[in-house]
Amino acid sequence: MTRVKKSRGYAQRFVLQVVLIFGMSVSLPIANSEVVASLGDVALDADAAMRLIEQSEGSASMLTNQQQRDVIFQNLLRKYLAKQAEAAGLPDQPEVSERIRVLAEEAQLYSAYLRSLVPVTNLTTVQAIGLYRENLEQFQRPQSVSVNQILLTRAGYDQDYEDVVARFGEAMRTGRLNFSDVSSDFGLDPEDQRNAALERIIAVEDLLPSVREVLADAEIGDVVGPIALDQGAAFIQLNQRLPAGPRAFDEVEQFVRERASTSLRDSVETAFVNKVIEANPITFKSERSWAGWLLEGKRLPRNPEKRVIAEMGDVQYTLAEMLGFIDVLKTTGFDEGQLSEPDYLQEQLVKTRVVRKFFVEQARSNKFDDQPRVKAMVATARRVILSDAWLERLVDEAITEPEQAVIDGYYQENIADYQTPAAVNMSQLFIESGDAAEALVSGFLRSMQDSGTSFKAQAQELLDKEGAVTSTFTEGWTEISDIPTEVFEQIKGLTSGGLSAPINVASGVIFIQVNQIQRGGVIPLEQIREKVEAEYVAQQRLAERNRRVSALQEELIF
Repeated sequence: MTRVKKSRGYAQRFVLQVVLIFGMSVSLPIANSEVVASLGDVALDADAAMRLIEQSEGSASMLTNQQQRDVIFQNLLRKYLAKQAEAAGLPDQPEVSERIRVLAEEAQLYSAYLRSLVPVTNLTTVQAIGLYRENLEQFQRPQSVSVNQILLTRAGYDQDYEDVVARFGEAMRTGRLNFSDVSSDFGLDPEDQRNAALERIIAVEDLLPSVREVLADAEIGDVVGPIALDQGAAFIQLNQRLPAGPRAFDEVEQFVRERASTSLRDSVETAFVNKVIEANPITFKSERSWAGWLLEGKRLPRNPEKRVIAEMGDVQYTLAEMLGFIDVLKTTGFDEGQLSEPDYLQEQLVKTRVVRKFFVEQARSNKFDDQPRVKAMVATARRVILSDAWLERLVDEAITEPEQAVIDGYYQENIADYQTPAAVNMSQLFIESGDAAEALVSGFLRSMQDSGTSFKAQAQELLDKEGAVTSTFTEGWTEISDIPTEVFEQIKGLTSGGLSAPINVASGVIFIQVNQIQRGGVIPLEQIREKVEAEYVAQQRLAERNRRVSALQEELIF
């Protein structure tokens, strides 16, 4: 292992900062007409690719080349599938059309319009610093190191691997290895050159053991390598050691501002909506039968679109609209069990919908939906819905109903997931430690031995007595695996109705009566066949979906 001392001057650091900001994006072509990537009959040009990367979480300087590729692929995949869906007439199908109306057209228009009505002032620097100081616990960083690294893989350089490693080793020993500007003479490909210029902060605990060991003895500015890795070798420059503690404000300022702005906007928008409701009160119709129609599958009345269930100003919300929205909810994985909650939750759901309809109709009357930005938002959401629906259909067509023998085999392969755990139903009396606890324990034990009353009755009698000692009674099922070992050792020999001796535990004593024992065992397939089949089909659907996406990813051309 060789270590070479190296320090970077101000000019070099400035160059590095410039590369950090622009390094990952400058490789994309500038001309809008130039195709960056294509999938089948859809393509992405340079400008669109740049916008995608800028809109992704983290800036272009923080996304690796592979992450940029993933962002581009997801965009092209949606365009590709949505185009097929359009050609097949999927948007004209009622269930898909309703999803587009509710989740794309209405949702995006409502969000954009409400945001236009409720502008939120940006935080001042003083406010941002105040929030930072109030939430320092959230911004703790473990002991970390700031490094630049060059990873040379055998797969990437094939037969030239040994020569490339040797050239870098020689450059390191002679002081010619500059991570911020790696010479093309070393044979490093352009992507690795850009990655080498990225200064990374990594928690020490996240470093590979071999890297952690080498860096432990390195000094600031040292370059170490080659470090043997499973996939090849690495050269690393240690820039800085960062002790555990709160991150600097500069590091988290953007996060603080974004999180605070989101929270502030939510609160301001909620207050704004509430004021609108005060001026245009929501009136719920007295009839409650619509809940039964929604939840219990009862025969619907004629013309449900004429059955108004709520009004807000001059906006009416009908039973038909509610039924359509419930159908859309079912396609999004919404927990249908929530709809069986008390009426006030159902009313809250209607309230949310009628408020949205109120603003959507207002936005349309103002021609707000004609704005290019809003149209683009709706188009993007529409594309996501169509691509998901089309992929779902392709998967449906590929999956056939499994034969019983297949389900039997799946059940046997996963039989560990279909077992009833061993459990015990226990009554427990806990007596907290205290000056009078010992006498109380002895008295309870005698009463159980001398009296013919039940454990629960005796425990309740003890609880009713006033005293300085606190006692608690509980009853119910507990899995054997959840019972502390020291307690289980005291009750493992008891049968139903058996009472334990006093068991010393932390902060007190407990008495346990075993009421019922449930032995662990396998649940017969006949009892859960429907559940097992549903899980098998879900697994097959996921595998088929991943297979199709992977196949399309291989067709992506850069």
